Amino acid sequence: MSKLLKNETLMLTGLVLVYGVLASLYALYTPPWQSPDEPAHYNYIRQLAEGSFPIMEPSDYSQAYFSEVVSSGFDPAYDLTPFSYEDYQPPLYYLLQTPVFGWATAVSPPCASSMSS
Repeated sequence: MSKLLKNETLMLTGLVLVYGVLASLYALYTPPWQSPDEPAHYNYIRQLAEGSFPIMEPSDYSQAYFSEVVSSGFDPAYDLTPFSYEDYQPPLYYLLQTPVFGWATAVSPPCASSMSS
């Protein structure tokens, strides 16, 4: 192996390791529902798991409600089902996530007060 190729391989390996560490720390230290768009992605998968494809509607996004929920720190008293503004996304990724969703909700059901339908 040439010296240049070996250096490139080491640099790429280092970058991948640093990325893995940073991504893991982000996932571990970000509180539930605080990641960008997490409730909306969750609701997309939930709708698919319940047997229906999401449909975009004008009421999918309310800035006032969104701001209120975010400012409360995603207090469990708020219903997160109105967060469905990701309905425009193609469904393949979300369809692939439905078995994971089914398993995860069977093992640890979501908080009823925050994810009521």
